[in-house]
Amino acid sequence: MNILIAPQSFKGTLSAIEVAEMITAAVHTLNPNLQCLELPIADGGDGSLQVLLRTQKKYWLRTGEGINPFLEHRNINWAENTEEKKAFLESASIIGLAQLNEEQKNLSSGTSYGVGKWIKDRIEEGLTRLSIGLGGSATNDGGAGALQALSYQLLDFQGKPLGPGPIELLHLKEIKPPVMIEKEDIEITILCDVQNPLIGNEGATRIYGEQKASKNDDLKKIEEGLEIFAEIVARDLGKKIDTFPMGGAAGGLAAGLSILPGSKCIAGAQYFLEELEFRKYLKNSDLLIVGEGQIDKQSNYGKGTVAAAQLAQELGVPCIAVVGQKKGENNPCFQEVLAVRDLFSFQESMKKPKHCLLDLLLKKLAPFISVIK
Repeated sequence: MNILIAPQSFKGTLSAIEVAEMITAAVHTLNPNLQCLELPIADGGDGSLQVLLRTQKKYWLRTGEGINPFLEHRNINWAENTEEKKAFLESASIIGLAQLNEEQKNLSSGTSYGVGKWIKDRIEEGLTRLSIGLGGSATNDGGAGALQALSYQLLDFQGKPLGPGPIELLHLKEIKPPVMIEKEDIEITILCDVQNPLIGNEGATRIYGEQKASKNDDLKKIEEGLEIFAEIVARDLGKKIDTFPMGGAAGGLAAGLSILPGSKCIAGAQYFLEELEFRKYLKNSDLLIVGEGQIDKQSNYGKGTVAAAQLAQELGVPCIAVVGQKKGENNPCFQEVLAVRDLFSFQESMKKPKHCLLDLLLKKLAPFISVIK
């Protein structure tokens, strides 16, 4: 019997590759006769770069300078395929929430400027096909900062440039696009890990803002700033960015980047599942084991774990999810959800993530695979 093992990363603790290896080890401990295929997945969020480099041999790892949400310089990694003039960026490497502690969170002034600067630098180097994985961001500025880095002028009522962060958007009066010759061959593919729009009850701020915000952030004002931004983008640039699906990815970065010529937003999960030929391997499997750090209501908005499980359901392959923590009712596409937090405290699971995950697998996975021949 064949088991396909396709986890995502456990944010802040274990990579997708590490989790896949641990699941395989546990399966073989419980039943050494089973065949396991490790195929770690991603959806554009945390861990996407590592998955891409593992599966796409034409890409190579490049390191350079980036700018974080508070305009501080730091080293970042991305992937390049110079032969085909391609580059891939995991935006979380520049503006990621996992890089910040509680004291550093500041949603009101955090900016996506660094992502726009990366795009500008790659285009100036002659690369023409850029892919940007969104997810895990510490920002919620609707991509306004990224546009500023690409020479869009966001001006207040005195005609002065806005400062960084979504609160500044409350003072936005006008947007002037850059005066430049558009390069027709530039393609910017925006890989979104959620289906939420930019604003509204299911938008970036109301669904994801709280987990990124500090106690001093005013989410209502941040939402108002994004509403003003969307209105002026529609008026000055002729683009409607407020309600389209996926626009809320990475704090609305998808919405802002969608303004750029040659850009398109696609579901990051589907992109990676297709690149990995996931359906082909799943068809030849008797069981799918997926996993990620947390499964909750947000997982249903385009996350890779649910996308893989839904494909398994379509093909009639049972699916088990192994997670750090689960919240709410189980999605019907999972036969079972096994959670580390059901056995260990948060402190234990963060201090010894490998030990806790392996213990969970050995104790809870047995009923599902020990009877398989």
